[in-house]
Amino acid sequence: MNNTLRVITITLLIFLCVSAFFGGILFIIAPDGSLLHISAQLLNGSIFKDYFYPGLILLAANGIIPIFITIVAFKKTRYYSLLCVAQGVILVIWITVEALIIKQVQFIQLIYNFIGIYFIVAGFTLYDKTKNKNAREKK
Repeated sequence: MNNTLRVITITLLIFLCVSAFFGGILFIIAPDGSLLHISAQLLNGSIFKDYFYPGLILLAANGIIPIFITIVAFKKTRYYSLLCVAQGVILVIWITVEALIIKQVQFIQLIYNFIGIYFIVAGFTLYDKTKNKNAREKK
């Protein structure tokens, strides 16, 4: 179970990396949203005039950070599970702020929010199992 949970988590981290890289880079290249067929008018009333900075934040927070977490999870380093929790929190905050800025909720946002919640739950579950395993090994 522990290994299955870790494999699913790593798979979702890779999915998040790829999709965030894709979206972030396309927003940076075309800040008007044209490459993703997203109107810049969705940003009206926000602090952003175009998608350049949101693309940069997307790339960093949900593209680059998960690469590091994926590597750490592959190596099964001590606190990789807590990093998964942190990534889940980052993703849920990202999706929530995004929905508030564009003043609408899309189905894809619900999927990513679910993935973020999964990271939080799976991370705490993996942490508890690792913690319990380490306690048994010390006895």
